[in-house]
Amino acid sequence: MRSLRVSDFPLERLRKRADFLKIAKTTERTITPAFIMQVHRTAAAGSPARYGITVSRKVGSAVARNRGKRRLRVLIRETFPTLAVPGVDYVLIARKEILRRTFAEMKKELERALLKARSQSCGVAENQKRKNETKCLNPQTP
Repeated sequence: MRSLRVSDFPLERLRKRADFLKIAKTTERTITPAFIMQVHRTAAAGSPARYGITVSRKVGSAVARNRGKRRLRVLIRETFPTLAVPGVDYVLIARKEILRRTFAEMKKELERALLKARSQSCGVAENQKRKNETKCLNPQTP
């Protein structure tokens, strides 16, 4: 698999349909106007964070779908190194709104979705997020 390294954060792309189907069965979803993010925690402790992008024909023509994928790839490169949790698989499903939203809006939405997924992976209640934030930011810390 091709690996993308930004700031020494290993990030791999999901390529197999079976991986996408396994993640689709999970109930952890975050819905935003521009995309839906599905999250699946893997059992492997030292595995890198993996991502997949899905853009259906509902979004538009081939040109529009490719533009949506490019926008999501750039968002992933900018936000995942600081907010994604190693050992977690993420699938981003583009929606029609991805072509109309500003990049800044989508970046905020993705950051919020990743923080929500991170807090769920740490098992932290909403009112205790700040107290345990440093523990969750570095998953290797006991």
